[in-house]
Amino acid sequence: MGGEDLILHVKRWVWLTCLGLSVLLTMLIGFYMPREGSFTVAGLTMAVWLLTIGLLYGIYQRILKKLAFKQNMMSWMVNQIPGGFLSTDVQGRIVFINEGGRQIIQSVQQSDKEIMGMDLRAAFGCCSGDEDCPLWNSLKYGQIFHKVRVPVGDRTILLDSTPIVDPITHQIVGLTAYFQDISEEERLDRRLRKLTSEAVEYAKDLQTLLNFLPISVISVDQHGRIVHFNEMSMTYIPQLKRDDIIGQSLKNFMEQIGVNYEKTVLSKALNGIRTVGSYSLYDGKSFLSYAYPIEKNGEILGAVGIYQEITEMEQLKDDLSQMERLSLVGQMAASITHEIRNPMAVIKGFIQLIKERTGPELQEYFVLILEELNRANEIINDFLSLAQNRNVPMESVELNAIVRSLHPIIQADANMRGAQVELLLQPDLSPMLLNEKEIKQLILNLVRNGLEAMNGSGVIKIETKHANDHVELLISDTGTGISEEKLARIFEPFYTSKEKGTGLGLPVCLSIVQKHGGQMIAKSALGKGTTFVITLPVKTE
Repeated sequence: MGGEDLILHVKRWVWLTCLGLSVLLTMLIGFYMPREGSFTVAGLTMAVWLLTIGLLYGIYQRILKKLAFKQNMMSWMVNQIPGGFLSTDVQGRIVFINEGGRQIIQSVQQSDKEIMGMDLRAAFGCCSGDEDCPLWNSLKYGQIFHKVRVPVGDRTILLDSTPIVDPITHQIVGLTAYFQDISEEERLDRRLRKLTSEAVEYAKDLQTLLNFLPISVISVDQHGRIVHFNEMSMTYIPQLKRDDIIGQSLKNFMEQIGVNYEKTVLSKALNGIRTVGSYSLYDGKSFLSYAYPIEKNGEILGAVGIYQEITEMEQLKDDLSQMERLSLVGQMAASITHEIRNPMAVIKGFIQLIKERTGPELQEYFVLILEELNRANEIINDFLSLAQNRNVPMESVELNAIVRSLHPIIQADANMRGAQVELLLQPDLSPMLLNEKEIKQLILNLVRNGLEAMNGSGVIKIETKHANDHVELLISDTGTGISEEKLARIFEPFYTSKEKGTGLGLPVCLSIVQKHGGQMIAKSALGKGTTFVITLPVKTE
């Protein structure tokens, strides 16, 4: 029932009440007053009737004002509802609608047509009387609907509907409905879902990219918990699993792998300090470390750390430095070798001639002179070996055969020093492309170094092994060993710990191995001895 219908109903009720009361008072006055003086009675009756009408009219005006105030208040409140609100009669005609509902329906219909009295099916253009229409089902079957999405053209209406039931007859006399146009929200929701999906895909692509990067990437949140740990990072800690790392405190993780948390670049980044190119060591490997805080509006939301291993780069740098020194040695050797060797050969010849014609009292001096000349000649030969940076002729040779051919010489030298020689040669080694002369020189140099390191008794062990596509030659001694500081420099030209050493023996050995496409490393422990491991590729052509 609309506000105008209610006021009309009140008006009718008041006038009927006035009329009834007037008739009742007239009858009472006529019954109790005497018959004489009828004019007086009629006047009194009229006065009472008028008085009654006046009183009732005043009451009527007050009731109308209260009703008008309540109606205005109710209309104002309903119009403030953020959405549409309407009610219909039992036939489905709209008898009330607020301003928000009027705007929604007019936008759906794209028309300014009057809505009051309009059939709700025509108003929404979506209900045809079928059972799938929520409004029609509420009106005809008493169903209650809550938050139902109803497509209306290119728009979406979110609908709540409740039937109005007469409390006396329990019959449906209309319905009330609250509805909102959520088309824009739906569009934004679809856009948000699309952006979310794209963000998830982007995150997956970024995760894949980070996993394939040849550098270690670790990121943490503002509380210092690890949120990302890429595949390259996992290669440095094979003893742990990713699930054990993600979500763990960075401090606990660093302590777990034996790293001082306070000195890490990530801990500094969480305090707002950027780090670019800091040098660090972990598990014998060298790294350049970078760390950046992730900030927004001055607040640190986390940090990302990037670690680039430069172990191989440093090795290449050392190799390059060594090659430069070897090149210098070669240049020196090329320029002075021929100038020195010829005069020395003449000097040596005349010394031997004089030695034969001199008495025994001076022989020891001639022996000393000849030994020093031989030593100088060996130095010149080492210079030549380093200077000859040319391809040496290779032929198919068995490494074991070369070792066996040298065994008598090595054994004789060891016997003179009171040492022993052990051969541990793996049988059936594949033939290899080698320069036999240079390999013999390599083995003899390393064996003599070992004999000198033992200073008497001890064991020289020569071992061969076959491993995959290469062969390993191991020459070890039981001497005093080499300190880590000296071990790092033993292949440098002119570096020696011997009193009369030239510092060229091991560089020559390394040069021979590199000409054969191999590698040579030294392992040593003080008081236990030293082992040289030579790795040579198995080549037949």
